Amino acid sequence: MKAVTKAKRRLTLSLCGLGWLDETEVETIPTAEPVVVTEAGTIETEPEPTNGNGDVYQAVVDAGLSENAHAAKNALTKYCRTGYSDVNKAIDWMRVYRGKRDEGLSSKDAATFANK
Repeated sequence: MKAVTKAKRRLTLSLCGLGWLDETEVETIPTAEPVVVTEAGTIETEPEPTNGNGDVYQAVVDAGLSENAHAAKNALTKYCRTGYSDVNKAIDWMRVYRGKRDEGLSSKDAATFANK
């Protein structure tokens, strides 16, 4: 039923000349991230956190806590609520998060624990 409804909605939007995704379809795209659009139509982005000597995400990789900078960025931006602009904060958070993930907790539960 859900697929049929989405197909009908997609067809209707396409016929009206509005052939882009609607809000119900965005959640099915794994790499989709919410953004803030200003009145002028530009997208506001968060500044990339750095420590002045390099990327925080790469520092997490260098500490052996993530496979690559993209995975580190994904985990930190999606789950970390304690702040990660400082390299040490990012590494400490990721240590707790990865430890709980290795114990078998879900990403969300491990992040909740790490944020405490």
